[in-house]
Amino acid sequence: MQDTNNDPLTRLVASHKEVNRGRLADVLAQYVTVDPEHQSVEFRPNVKAQLGKKGSTLVMLLGQKALTLLTQGQDVDEGLAPKELSTRTGILGNTLRPLLRTLVGDGVAVRRPDGRYVVPNHALDAVERAIHEERERS
Repeated sequence: MQDTNNDPLTRLVASHKEVNRGRLADVLAQYVTVDPEHQSVEFRPNVKAQLGKKGSTLVMLLGQKALTLLTQGQDVDEGLAPKELSTRTGILGNTLRPLLRTLVGDGVAVRRPDGRYVVPNHALDAVERAIHEERERS
């Protein structure tokens, strides 16, 4: 039987249950503020224009993940419905819904059975790259 404590391959395992809180904070710090007391995520000034629609959507989904982690034990859902995302990002639903389908197809978001969207923990690196690429285009 293989001892997994010394197995270098364990560095390749992406957890579906755990999120790297430090990496999440590093990715989000320049884009949003999170207010656990009021259970809100807000874009920093002038950030949405730099991020574009795809980047704004991904950042808001990650921001909601951070809010959920900061408010553990409270009734905060990690997932966001398209209508909530539309309100928070300012992206109209007829633009947002096809974008969400693309994000799911790209593997950087997941649509839950309840219709809410989340960024899976293992996709943090891919999301960071997508945000960076979107910033370069905007």
